[in-house]
Amino acid sequence: MSLFFIVAGLVWALYVWRMLSKRWSCESKLSPTNAEGRSSSRETDWVSSTPALANLLKTRLSGNFVPELAYSCAIEASDIIGELKTFYKDGVHYRDLDRHLTEADVLRWSNEVGWSRSQLFDEIAKSLALGFNTSELSFEFCDAVVNDLFGPVTDTSGPRPELFWDVYSAFDEGEYYHGNNRNEDPVETYTQPMIARIVEVLGTS
Repeated sequence: MSLFFIVAGLVWALYVWRMLSKRWSCESKLSPTNAEGRSSSRETDWVSSTPALANLLKTRLSGNFVPELAYSCAIEASDIIGELKTFYKDGVHYRDLDRHLTEADVLRWSNEVGWSRSQLFDEIAKSLALGFNTSELSFEFCDAVVNDLFGPVTDTSGPRPELFWDVYSAFDEGEYYHGNNRNEDPVETYTQPMIARIVEVLGTS
């Protein structure tokens, strides 16, 4: 009987190790900082992984373990954009939208991917810039997202999400006629070149 418990313990330990390894792999894949070599050590990954692991162990010890509840790298930046597309639908005016992103969404995304709020905002902004630059995302979509992120961003303490504010400013410049000049398209004149410069910098950073 003791051999059975030893084997079971080893299997569980291997399962937990694979779970944490998947977490580390996900963060290094999604985070440009990690890809370039983050200065902090892997201890930060252990800290960020602890809540998920604690919840998983609590569920397991309670006898109600469900495999689907185990932590996995469930979402990426592209998944967040995909979810936002269900909120901000092309062809539907901003005032007529059924759903806007909320603080609860920000908290959920941040927890699921293990990013700080500032990093989350920068990652979303990066995806918006890249998508808009390739015409995969519309101006209306991107502008609505950054406008609704304005509140959560300004309510966040800590490092300033510089990339977010650059992208926010670019879309803000496309919202109105500059100098009341209605002979120019502000999106083409201001937003597109500003986003193109941001994407160029991202490609060289």
